[in-house]
Amino acid sequence: MRPPTAALVTRYAERFDARVGTDGHSVGSPLGAWLLVALAAPLVIDRRAAVEEVLGTDADDAHTRAVELLSRPHPAVAHAVAVWHAAQLVRPAFAAWLPTLTAVTTGPIPSQVEADRWAASHTDNLVSGFPLDLDDLTAIVLAAALATRVRWRVPFETVSSRMLMADLFVAPPPGSWATRVRTALATPADGHEVHVFTTDHAGAVGVHAAESTDGLIVVSVIGDPAVAAADVRAAAHDVATELVRARTVAAFPAPSRAHRLPIAGLPLGPGHAWVLSEHVVDSERNPETEVSVARLPAWSCSREHDLLDEDAPGVVDTLDALAALTEDAYGPVDVAAAQAARASYSATGFEAAAVTAMSTTTRGLPAMRQPHTQRVLTVLFSRPYACVAVALEPG
Repeated sequence: MRPPTAALVTRYAERFDARVGTDGHSVGSPLGAWLLVALAAPLVIDRRAAVEEVLGTDADDAHTRAVELLSRPHPAVAHAVAVWHAAQLVRPAFAAWLPTLTAVTTGPIPSQVEADRWAASHTDNLVSGFPLDLDDLTAIVLAAALATRVRWRVPFETVSSRMLMADLFVAPPPGSWATRVRTALATPADGHEVHVFTTDHAGAVGVHAAESTDGLIVVSVIGDPAVAAADVRAAAHDVATELVRARTVAAFPAPSRAHRLPIAGLPLGPGHAWVLSEHVVDSERNPETEVSVARLPAWSCSREHDLLDEDAPGVVDTLDALAALTEDAYGPVDVAAAQAARASYSATGFEAAAVTAMSTTTRGLPAMRQPHTQRVLTVLFSRPYACVAVALEPG
């Protein structure tokens, strides 16, 4: 059975998150990088097997899936993908690739101002600048912009940040959010999911999930402090997959790597990120026998990534393929890949955006343009002269 594209993107995202933005508070877009690698996959020749292993499928299938995804976007996620090029700086083989890029904007290399404007307009101004510098010697640019700005179906309640640690620790441990944020969010009585899951990557984790008004689910996962951050991020992808699986009737053949633990099976007392307690309550006023709540920080983050330095999966091989399509008669071909991302999480909603870009640039001189004759008039005001202001009236 052909695995769903979501499973392949999740698989790629686990690898992306294990390499990119691993040094603390960070935000990134695995989907943005996956789209560019998948669209360019058929161009890779020498290292095609490596790229196909990263994508989890063959190059042509990955390209088809990327085009399909762009043709049928989710209503909560705005997107745009562009492939720009300088005709005099690319090889003839580039022209054979362009017709395969349906649902992708193509055209000449924009100016830096135009590229910045493109990034802002396709991310609802969440990302204001294009992450790469463009100039007259830029030959090929691949760019993907993704953005979402959603509102929760049921908003959070706002509480003191001290509530992030209440009933759990006598004092916040080093690096605790409780000492670094002003606002904490508490789940309302209904409309949010709070669980403990067991996962292959991170063991037992605390989970919160909230749905937006237009069908997006945002999943927060906290692991034991001793578990590596990359493993917690991988566990978050697994938990999200299971929560999506529970909401859909479509076949989802990917194996389960996360399982919800029933509250009745959890031991009383503190876990690494939760407390299970028992209380005697009035059964008429509080008929539920089990209640789950969560407290989270309100947060925001913006980040720029050099996808070459951080070794984002598939990026080097993709850039090598683009460099092979770039005319090198004018000198060496430079390559670059970067991503600018931003996200925030508040009582009323979630917003995130990213612009991912790859480019090739030749560092020689491009072919000279056809010369032409030009006349120049220069007027010199080198002695006293008159200056008259005239008010214009209708008629």
